[in-house]
Amino acid sequence: MVCPTFRSRLALTAAMVLWMGWGCGDSKSKPLVPDAAIPVVGPDAEPCCAEPDAALAVDAAVADTTTTVTTTTATTTTTTSTTLTVTDTGTTTGSLDCVIPAYLAAQPTPIGWANCTSATVCADTTVTGGGAATPITVSTLPELTAALAATGPKVIYVKGTIAMNATAGQAISISSNTTLIGCGATSVPATNQGHLVGSIHISGSSNVVLRNLLIEGYNCTDKGPMTYLTGAFAGKPDCQQGLDAVSVMNGAHNIWFDHVSIFDGSDGNLDITLQANYVTVSWTKFSYSAARTDYTDKDTPDTGSAEPSGHRFSNLVGGDDNAPDSGTLNVTWHHNWWGQNVLQRQPRVRFGKNHLFNNLYTSAGSSYCVGLGVSANIRMENNIFGTGVNKPINTASYSNASSILSATGSSPATLNVTYPAGATVFTPPYLFTLEDTATVQATIEASAGPK
Repeated sequence: MVCPTFRSRLALTAAMVLWMGWGCGDSKSKPLVPDAAIPVVGPDAEPCCAEPDAALAVDAAVADTTTTVTTTTATTTTTTSTTLTVTDTGTTTGSLDCVIPAYLAAQPTPIGWANCTSATVCADTTVTGGGAATPITVSTLPELTAALAATGPKVIYVKGTIAMNATAGQAISISSNTTLIGCGATSVPATNQGHLVGSIHISGSSNVVLRNLLIEGYNCTDKGPMTYLTGAFAGKPDCQQGLDAVSVMNGAHNIWFDHVSIFDGSDGNLDITLQANYVTVSWTKFSYSAARTDYTDKDTPDTGSAEPSGHRFSNLVGGDDNAPDSGTLNVTWHHNWWGQNVLQRQPRVRFGKNHLFNNLYTSAGSSYCVGLGVSANIRMENNIFGTGVNKPINTASYSNASSILSATGSSPATLNVTYPAGATVFTPPYLFTLEDTATVQATIEASAGPK
């Protein structure tokens, strides 16, 4: 069956707030096996890094234009600036009053692949995270690790900034049936509400929800300088050998990221690999705090870089052309924002059916945005590519004879394309509503990320 409309969701009570509950890079670059040198909090995690992309293709100058399309009848996403107060009755110490945005109750379930249990069956009750478990508020790393280690469904409110150990390359692992929500005191701005610094691994887990969080990667501080290089790269950090800010992998499924800001991942910001499946990423911003100048495998040692600069590869779906990932890696991306200093992989997709609708790209100076990889099937609808964004759609560099991409309703309209010509892109098994292209940018800039 398909998902019920948003109107039916609004009939749910505010108590439904409790229902909200490393992808890796290419295995060619690094063996996909556990690394005992990396401490991992939780039961599952396997570090790996991404193989930088090959030569880029598809030039498409981006103009400042808009286009209007007809929408279909289905679910929609709304946000609100009002807040409600939830008092924690858990057992952790410290302040227990936590303020969270009201949209958590107004939109208690995701739109898209996260709701699905097969290629044809979807239901709003699929993703509940920790469900009605008694919530626990945490504000320190020991409190967070203890809460995550608990058995059974978990609802965890993250208050303030919690930093992991960059020198040790520490990561936390999230198990099944877990909801992680950022919150804070009424007077605390969003940047200090639910701010996790380090790396999060969702490996083999299911039914996981992360909302209203600021997730900051190690920004290459988890790897020392590249002492084996000289010349232009002497002393530069080894970013591509570092950890993702968030990794979803090893068959993890039914995962929802909503209103999250993910930035400065050493390798990637959010990578989804190794047969992970049924993921929705909504109202989330991806960025890097600065343009990097580190070495990547595209560079020639000692002579400088052919790339604009450094390893700023945000989102990889599928880590290897030869991986047994067929039938998995299905991801919905809607109302997301790829912003400052993102260079590429926005996302780059292998194998999966990926649906990108109503997203915003302001990543000026990018190498490319959406990369069509081996056997990928990508449906793009009503996405906005801002002025200065280079190569918005790359169908040439990574695709094979089984790769399909369709882009409609794009702004600028010159980006509307079907590749290869005459191909039929997949039809999503869930309901959704397309926002008019004319309003997408303003909506996302006002509402994406934690509130």
